Amino acid sequence: MKEFVSKIKDLKDSINIDIKGDVADIIKDPRVWAESVADAMIAQNADRLIKARKLGEEFGKRINRNKEEL
Repeated sequence: MKEFVSKIKDLKDSINIDIKGDVADIIKDPRVWAESVADAMIAQNADRLIKARKLGEEFGKRINRNKEEL
């Protein structure tokens, strides 16, 4: 289980957040700006997000296996 925690921590620590924007554009329509920033962050970190999901799924499967063995 420690290996999963370590791998998730490594993924979390490697996410790079770089937020850019013009204040006038943000004030004009903050929702549009936020959506574009979110889309860019997801696209930029897609590989890490996929790895994190797979690790989480494997972690859950292993927990369920261990619970059934008890």
